[in-house]
Amino acid sequence: MSLIFRSAVYEDIGFFFYLSQCPEIRVLSRNPTSPSWPEHRAWWDQQLPRSLFYVAEQEDGQPVGVIRFEPNDNALRVSVAIAPRFQGNGYGTWLIQQTSRLAAYEYRQPIIAEVYQDNKASIAAFQKAGYFWCGVENGIHRFQYADR
Repeated sequence: MSLIFRSAVYEDIGFFFYLSQCPEIRVLSRNPTSPSWPEHRAWWDQQLPRSLFYVAEQEDGQPVGVIRFEPNDNALRVSVAIAPRFQGNGYGTWLIQQTSRLAAYEYRQPIIAEVYQDNKASIAAFQKAGYFWCGVENGIHRFQYADR
């Protein structure tokens, strides 16, 4: 796998917006409604300074996907999105594995993933990446990171 990851910068706003508009991604998101550009920009301006964002890229700089660790009470909530044309290649698992240890070290808090039961690929990705299953409630599977 020839991917790298890096911290997100403000200029990544366009790629994050693109992912937020993809129907394949949106249907499995907490909020199934795609944001407008002004709504996305306001969200980005608020989230970028307070969350830990990473971008996965091919070696040529082509972005593949993103991951965000959002501080929330006494835990980090993780979310991941892989561009539709790159899905099914293990990139989500790779990105989760590569960045979760860093986030756990930096924040020293548990990392929680909440995944809809219909999102079989994300359920498998989090399990392969070292997250353990904590249960399911209202169709949402809950996982916690276990640093191995």
